[in-house]
Amino acid sequence: MPNLPYLEGDLGEESFRRSIIDKFKNKEIGVIVGGPPCQGFSVFGKRRFVNTKGYDPHTDTRNKLVYAYLEIVKELKPRWFLIENVPGLANLDDGLFLHQLINEFKNLGYSNTEFKVLNAADYGVPQLRKRLIIIGNTTGHIIPWPKKKYFPEPKDWQKAYRTVGEVISDLSTESSYSKIPNHVPMNHKPLLVERYKYIEEGCRLDIAKLPPELKSGYRTEEVKNYSHVFKRLHRNKPSTTIVPGHNAFAIHPFLNRALTVREAARIQTFPDEIIFQGNRQEQCIQVGNAFPPLLAEILSNCIRKAEKNNWFPDQVPSSAWYSLLEKAEIHDNVVETILQNI
Repeated sequence: MPNLPYLEGDLGEESFRRSIIDKFKNKEIGVIVGGPPCQGFSVFGKRRFVNTKGYDPHTDTRNKLVYAYLEIVKELKPRWFLIENVPGLANLDDGLFLHQLINEFKNLGYSNTEFKVLNAADYGVPQLRKRLIIIGNTTGHIIPWPKKKYFPEPKDWQKAYRTVGEVISDLSTESSYSKIPNHVPMNHKPLLVERYKYIEEGCRLDIAKLPPELKSGYRTEEVKNYSHVFKRLHRNKPSTTIVPGHNAFAIHPFLNRALTVREAARIQTFPDEIIFQGNRQEQCIQVGNAFPPLLAEILSNCIRKAEKNNWFPDQVPSSAWYSLLEKAEIHDNVVETILQNI
């Protein structure tokens, strides 16, 4: 989208943050959307500061962009804000961090603030990708959570989850490689390709089934099955979560190679006209870190409709609840409500 205006910089740097605040200060802003990096909430990091003496998430440099986002919302005072993160943020310190973060937004005037864990597959994304969404406003409108439209085991009148095969099967021919942008297969080493042949569709590599000559690698005496490296997707099911990284993409459902950047982007619901720049690793990171555009569109449309249709508490028509919206959950008990949805 070359004609879309943007500013490029590090929001963790105060000077750049101030430049944005100064540019938009005293202007009416409808919504500020952000997805701060979440390394500080990883299960591999210092994520439970009750059990880590002296740990303060405010001072964890990995979390600094969460508070940079909070500062921008404080200074620019949009009518709405939306922040997304990994579900792990919700049980950081037994839910106290999320509770504290929501209280900070409420202290800024966003008394109407709610959160949910949404699974992108429930909204038409062919991927099992859960994300924590926090939405708040100062307008008094309801928080318009979208109703689920797709289901893993649908009733007769419901839609089934969208599948990997639906969105990437047309990219399986060699002729497509030269026609579709960002659709360049990796040049896997022969030993890796031979291993891929032993991975059944929708399954992980069973090392025990490998012949002896495939159980050792170029630089290792024993092949390890970890992450998504030896996970093959199923064409008739949604994908597992697309994750960033040069070698992190899963294996194609029926071809003996990893997904291309374009195939991963299709699973994320990016249209083909969106071109990813940089080397393959940079492109993989862009796609894997992204929030699914389809779900983003659904959330933004719900916010727009809430304002346009004056969806205030006790003023929402029953037809909207029936076809568009989910009833809000009671979020007083952070731990119980969120951990049940992860």
